[in-house]
Amino acid sequence: IKGWSEILPSLEKVELLWVAPKVNQSLFNAISRMPNLRGLWIKHSSIKYVEAAMLQSLEFLWLGSSPNLSSIQPLADIKSLRWLETENLKLISNFSPLSCLEELVGLGINGSMWTTQRVDSLSALAKLTKLRYLSLTNTRVTDKSLKPLHRLQSLETLRIAKWWPLDEV
Repeated sequence: IKGWSEILPSLEKVELLWVAPKVNQSLFNAISRMPNLRGLWIKHSSIKYVEAAMLQSLEFLWLGSSPNLSSIQPLADIKSLRWLETENLKLISNFSPLSCLEELVGLGINGSMWTTQRVDSLSALAKLTKLRYLSLTNTRVTDKSLKPLHRLQSLETLRIAKWWPLDEV
């Protein structure tokens, strides 16, 4: 990991990176310094924070199981994002900071196979009018309402669990 942490920031031609081994904070920080990274897929991590200033060219981010992440506010500062998927961010239940990512066409707020993602409300997502894809796999919403999603006129794909009441769907 130490070797990769030294090399990654110098890889100027790399635009897409797929990382399967668990990513720790130092490796994530090194990845964040990659100058032309447009797409990043991380299977799982132990990161506690994100420095968005270093990820301003990122358009696609899959942040796999990251149960130690303490805030998603920095993700909301990456205005270039077009697709964002998260999994198992169990310290976070308020996803309203993402409502300013108005160019998003794809969003996933997912639990993991073993852990349900808790979300306070989906109301902030109503501002994401360009969304075509939304995944709420193994996600429970405290206010139990899908009504905010009714305003998403561009939505083509919605992935939700069978536990939602039919009148909400």
